[in-house]
Amino acid sequence: MNHLNFFQRWKIPLNELEQYYIKVREERFNNGTTFRGIKFRKMLHPILLCGLYIMHILNTQKITIVGDDRIKNGRPIIYAATHIGWDDIEMILTAVKDHAYLFWGDPRESYRQFEGFLLDLNGAICVDLYSKSDRFIGKESCIKCLELGENILIFPEGAWNLTESTPVMNLFSGVSEIAIRSKADVVPVAIEQYGKHFFVNIGKNINFSDFALTEKEQVTEMIRQKMGELKWNIWASKSSEKRDTVPKDYREKYIENINEQMKGILSVADVEEQRFHTKFERETEAIKKDLENLKPNKNNAFLFDKRLV
Repeated sequence: MNHLNFFQRWKIPLNELEQYYIKVREERFNNGTTFRGIKFRKMLHPILLCGLYIMHILNTQKITIVGDDRIKNGRPIIYAATHIGWDDIEMILTAVKDHAYLFWGDPRESYRQFEGFLLDLNGAICVDLYSKSDRFIGKESCIKCLELGENILIFPEGAWNLTESTPVMNLFSGVSEIAIRSKADVVPVAIEQYGKHFFVNIGKNINFSDFALTEKEQVTEMIRQKMGELKWNIWASKSSEKRDTVPKDYREKYIENINEQMKGILSVADVEEQRFHTKFERETEAIKKDLENLKPNKNNAFLFDKRLV
């Protein structure tokens, strides 16, 4: 394929740029050059980590490690983390300190942003979630990365958690397949944010190499449960608040803050679409969509609980 230089990549429309990078990833995957420069990235990691510390200071952001139960046993690690907002990638990379490739879904505008450049220097496995072939390459690349002895950071919820009462949303099962096939350890991680103060809780290593791929749904739920326990422990570490002290417009303010973080690149609707949807949810959504397009008549009036004459 014809490779584009920096100026050519900057000029072409974003949708064409996304397709270009899908082809680049496919080419590198096929010729085995996906993980060029591992040694360079590991040497650069302390410098990038120092840069993150400085960035947090300049932004008056604070990180508190609630717990860290990791065991150093020489096996590569899949850091499976909860997903809450724009800054959680940098915060978790700072908290775990280990060098880890980021599994990054739908990079979009980041191809042209400084943050994307920095994450590329760190090492990232980028995936267009709307491309079946790219999702396959992304999953296989994660397994290859772990087999090479490198760590990965993944957000198995697939999207920011915007729910009001669910500590951890349903997870995509890809994380369990990667864990079973690579025989790497899974270290669950939870993060929570209160203004500019971030709390990170790092769990114990879990190894699923004795599980079969037919058990990946069970493994997925086990990982979710551990992530939920860590999230709950963060909440428990905070002082409790009385219900009457919570502003009535708390939810509206929360969504407003999320929209500010999205910087016009994403929307709440995008986040809702990207999260994992259970089979029941997909079927329910399909039924609702059919009803919206249905025109009432005598034959289908019972669906609307109406009497038509």
